[in-house]
Amino acid sequence: MSQKGSLVKGISAEMQDMILATLIFDEDMYDATKDVISEPFFYGEDYKILFRALKQFHISNKAKPTLKDMMIQVSLIISNQADLIKSKALLKQLYNDYVEEYGAKEDTVKRSYFEEFVKRNGAEYCFSTIVEDSKTDDGIDWGKVIPKFKKYTDFTIVNSTPYNMGSIDELKTVREDALGGLDCTRKIQWFLPELNNLMNHKALIPGTLTMVSAAPGTSKTLFLVNQAIQATKDGFVSLHIFLGDLNKYDADMRYLANYSQKKLGDILGMTLEEQQQLQKDLNNVGDTKDALSKCWLHPLPSGIYNVQQLCNEILSMQLKYDVHFDQIIIDYDSNIKPNSDSMYDSAGEIYNYLREFGIKNKSVMIVASQPKIMFYTQEVLTLDAASESSMKQHIIDTMVTMGRPGRVTAPISILYVAKNRNGIGNKQIPLFIDGSKQTIKVISRDEYDRIKIDCANNEE
Repeated sequence: MSQKGSLVKGISAEMQDMILATLIFDEDMYDATKDVISEPFFYGEDYKILFRALKQFHISNKAKPTLKDMMIQVSLIISNQADLIKSKALLKQLYNDYVEEYGAKEDTVKRSYFEEFVKRNGAEYCFSTIVEDSKTDDGIDWGKVIPKFKKYTDFTIVNSTPYNMGSIDELKTVREDALGGLDCTRKIQWFLPELNNLMNHKALIPGTLTMVSAAPGTSKTLFLVNQAIQATKDGFVSLHIFLGDLNKYDADMRYLANYSQKKLGDILGMTLEEQQQLQKDLNNVGDTKDALSKCWLHPLPSGIYNVQQLCNEILSMQLKYDVHFDQIIIDYDSNIKPNSDSMYDSAGEIYNYLREFGIKNKSVMIVASQPKIMFYTQEVLTLDAASESSMKQHIIDTMVTMGRPGRVTAPISILYVAKNRNGIGNKQIPLFIDGSKQTIKVISRDEYDRIKIDCANNEE
């Protein structure tokens, strides 16, 4: 079945050119996608002919074709001289583009484009199949359709090679891949120095997954706001996804209170012009210069996106806005649509997918999570506090929790490092929470206990 009409939504003519040129002249990308990309993915008879010729060449020769090889193969397929001239002209154009631009693209960029091409065209292909099947007397066999969809929507390109410690020169590549250049430019520090001191790298590194677990009303979103702001001040691009909790305006105002260190109530009382001027001033001067431009907020409805759709949304944003998210915060996990009826199985699948996405996208991943209800009033939330699935504790690299002081209403919390694969765990850090300025700071244990006692006495 061939697609009719224009290119699939989100796939540009330039992307189609890059995909086909790379398939023809890059054997690794052809091998990585040969089982999922098919002729119907391409729009335009000339593109379909070149792809058909490429497939036939690989079947016959088990080798990468040269430009002349493809010219010969196309001639074997096309008998009409006018069509042959047209197809050869397209082939030359693709070859020149590959030599001048496509071949030099970073592997991560190529993989991102290929995965997007497969996901979008694969979904379109499945939908067109459903439409055709619906016209038959047998109807649609959903048991067969769903696995086909997942074949495309879950598609990723995995490039893995072993590392031999005797290859001394390769250590430079391995280090830079994990941390950035020699100055470790990809490491993202916590906003709390006390947390950084517990990390082997004194920061979070790309490809790691951190869970922040706290009961409702324990300021876990505020904690994440502080972390995002620290990252943007340090020059990183941060994306904070709110699943069902906040709209764009409310999220913006919370961030603005922290950036400006003004009271949230005062900012909400400002006119639109005053709020705009405040954001403009913050983004142009001081330690917040350009920070707001690196801060992305994306509220989404709760329970609508499964983990694959959520990550595809992130990839689409990166492509659309030509940006890379160094840090991605998902707030929070229970509002991601499960892929199965079993919350235990789905939670493990969600966290596995997010961790793999972080590795592939070279992003620090941070996910908010609620603990089991029995831990809601606990002051120290241990590793077994994570709700829904013990699989989550095994998958994550780091787990930090925030506990409230019993049933006392007080602006304090115990931050507990319940797991730290890349550092020291089982550490408690007392916190003071300033909701008015959306700020969290570390305090001494003595001050923490004093505040707790004062608040308890005031409630009597």
